[in-house]
Amino acid sequence: MKSCAFALTLMASLSFLACDGGKTTPPPPIMYTIGGMVSGLSGAGLVLQNNGGNNLPVSANRSVR
Repeated sequence: MKSCAFALTLMASLSFLACDGGKTTPPPPIMYTIGGMVSGLSGAGLVLQNNGGNNLPVSANRSVR
């Protein structure tokens, strides 16, 4: 009986520790830096776009980061 009460107390304690009352904040977004070199591009109008924003026009023989 004593070990059963201990086990129940332990499980209840762990349950309460795992619960934060619904006040979680999302983790910050993971940021990455990418880069490269554009070569042999003919014409104009190439644009790199990050998630629908942050347009970066690219011209031939240019480093992009």
